[in-house]
Amino acid sequence: MKRVNVFESAEEYKLVIDKDQYILYRKFTEGARRRYQSAISSRPFRVNQSTGEMTVTIDLAEQRYLLLKEAISGWKLFKDDKEVPFGKDTLEEFLEFGNSDITDRLEIEVKRVNSWLAAGEITGAVEKEIERLQELKKIREAEEEKKAPSLSRPEPTPEETK
Repeated sequence: MKRVNVFESAEEYKLVIDKDQYILYRKFTEGARRRYQSAISSRPFRVNQSTGEMTVTIDLAEQRYLLLKEAISGWKLFKDDKEVPFGKDTLEEFLEFGNSDITDRLEIEVKRVNSWLAAGEITGAVEKEIERLQELKKIREAEEEKKAPSLSRPEPTPEETK
């Protein structure tokens, strides 16, 4: 029986952009996963003391940025026909000014090889739906308040004024 390698190095994958360019990205090890989850879970939250309702701010753009920053492990990219060396500064530049079509494809591939991220996607979708429903509830309650009978004397009907 073959033993499972429990101390695996990160599996590396390649997103081919064209015949000359590619981006290397990796499946997260436990350490990379911890760093990513720690970075996205350090969000501030507020609790309404009278209702007990908790509000958490979710920055999807920041989550995407942190995901790609942790996953990208190298590349062969060109800018103005000059090869761009991979490094911390050039990675930051790519994440700021890179082609969003390429980063969209890369995000999909990173999530595909890191299947545990799907649970986070589902959780995020549920949280968004909860926020949407809470907003609809507020709108409905405001409309019901407008329709509620007034405690003041009602206006007489045309028949009553005759």
